[in-house]
Amino acid sequence: MSTEVLRNAFRRLFLFENLSDAELSLLLPLVQCRHIEKDAVLFNEGDPGDGVHFVLSGLVKVLRTSEDGREHILRIVQPGETFAEAILFTGRPYPASAVAATLCEIAYLPAEALEAAVKSSPELSVRLIRTLAERLYLAQQKVKLLALDNVAERTVAILLDLAKERGRAVKNGVLELPWELTRQELANLVGTTRETLTRTLSLMKRDGLVDFDERLIRLYVDKFPANE
Repeated sequence: MSTEVLRNAFRRLFLFENLSDAELSLLLPLVQCRHIEKDAVLFNEGDPGDGVHFVLSGLVKVLRTSEDGREHILRIVQPGETFAEAILFTGRPYPASAVAATLCEIAYLPAEALEAAVKSSPELSVRLIRTLAERLYLAQQKVKLLALDNVAERTVAILLDLAKERGRAVKNGVLELPWELTRQELANLVGTTRETLTRTLSLMKRDGLVDFDERLIRLYVDKFPANE
């Protein structure tokens, strides 16, 4: 990737969009970009936390694995978002694993370089604080969501969040979302089994809340309980 293309890509990242050209020019030579195949592991929980990652294209799932081998997806990282920033200024290992959910293009910046930039740039410091505060808020929302006994409510909430980021409105009250995650990955994100998710989606389809084929799922949001 050329320096100019990389500069433009970083300008679309929340952390860096307001940095001066001089500030960006100090960071860009240290950035490493990689194309990552679907299902490839970027790092594992417990690996040394040596840098921060940025999604330029594709989707990344941040997850933890239970002792019995089950995967619990904490977050789906979208293009333009950052992940693994929790290791900054701590020297701690990565607290979760990161796996490519689709074919991805990922940028990596060593922790020391970003920490030095944060110390010298008030703008970058404020944006990092806002990013970490947003992560904390979303983590609290995830805990609140998983506390719901109703799998259907959790499924609706997750689908709506995904649709806001990756879907499109095809007409009033109808959103289309591409099937970029497997049924198992969606179940892991919802916090249930694949079988329970399949039954839940079938019931939602029967009730006219969703429709889906192999490529797309359509959400009839006007019919969702919160909109009645």
